[in-house]
Amino acid sequence: MRQAIRQYTARFSGLFLTKQTVPLWTGLARFMLPIMAALLLLWAALASAQVWEYRTGQPSPVGTVHVSRPPITWRVVLGGREPVEREWCFVVAGGAAGGLAAPDTVQQAALTVANRYRRLLGMNPFRLDARLSAVATAHSRYLHTNRRTGHFQWPGTSGFIGVLPRTRREAFGYYGGASEGVSYGSRSVTAAITGLFDAPYHRVPFLQPGFVDFGVGRVGRHTTLEFGSPESGGTVIYPVDGQQNVPLSWDGIETPNPLRIHGRAASAKNTKRRGTREKVGYVITLFYFSPDRTPIQVTGAALATADGKPIPFFLNTPANDSELKNGALLIPQKPLRPATTYAVSVSAITALGQDISRAWRFTTEKAAPKRPKPKKRRGTRRR
Repeated sequence: MRQAIRQYTARFSGLFLTKQTVPLWTGLARFMLPIMAALLLLWAALASAQVWEYRTGQPSPVGTVHVSRPPITWRVVLGGREPVEREWCFVVAGGAAGGLAAPDTVQQAALTVANRYRRLLGMNPFRLDARLSAVATAHSRYLHTNRRTGHFQWPGTSGFIGVLPRTRREAFGYYGGASEGVSYGSRSVTAAITGLFDAPYHRVPFLQPGFVDFGVGRVGRHTTLEFGSPESGGTVIYPVDGQQNVPLSWDGIETPNPLRIHGRAASAKNTKRRGTREKVGYVITLFYFSPDRTPIQVTGAALATADGKPIPFFLNTPANDSELKNGALLIPQKPLRPATTYAVSVSAITALGQDISRAWRFTTEKAAPKRPKPKKRRGTRRR
């Protein structure tokens, strides 16, 4: 006995069925065929695609490279909420590097010099990061090739990677907070790092507490430094308490220039006549670091010799310097005296009312070391 089923008008995968009486097996076949076809199509799609799932708190290890055949579906799950999915295709360039280069002798030397300051500060040494070194090297090469300096790149120019430092770091797989220092004209990587550290705004990333990622690249006379930004906190002074052989002066070369608000930034006329900017005393700094970038308020500062003789200085704080939020600069108006002990005090509080005042002493070097004069046509710049 043949059974029959009544099936009403329906539409499924392009198949149109009209109201009619059909044998059971025929009806099942007509019903299952579109489903089987859809399953086959789904299987083929899954076989040619790869799904990557990333859950916050479970990042891939540093240096992991994911390779897949296109198309790729990226599935992101944030805090257990509904996932967000995107699908795209990409082509790996024929000249793409198979991996990041090992540090060369110049980069190793730069790390050694930078970590001397970390030891003086009593902090953890910098950790050389291959991604940041690749970013730094690529930017130094870009500046050298295009005869430029600074932090920016221009689309359409040779070696262009990204306009901003952050874009370039992300292109090499480094995400999160970071900062960049650029030097041009120094005769060696040691001189470049020393010059950047002596310049007070560029000194800040060297002073960060905690474990800090570090990258460096030098091409020609262009040196680029990249620093990670850890979430550690604390108040950091430099020179440190009890430090010996502190330099006597600073050449005033930095962009932006902290002397601009005191009318002492060198003009083009003065630079041409003297060959270099007018020197001031070695800059003394206090910075407060916190995960939430808490600003500070400086209520007072003093600088004197050990026997109490006041030393005139310029004071930069968040109240008068738009480049500062969490620090203070004491810039002696004239070079310091050799083999002399100085006493410093800074009174300051955070926006939350925490007292971060400090008082300390340091002693200068016996005599200013003789340094080769830079060629006038290739001046030193720090940005």
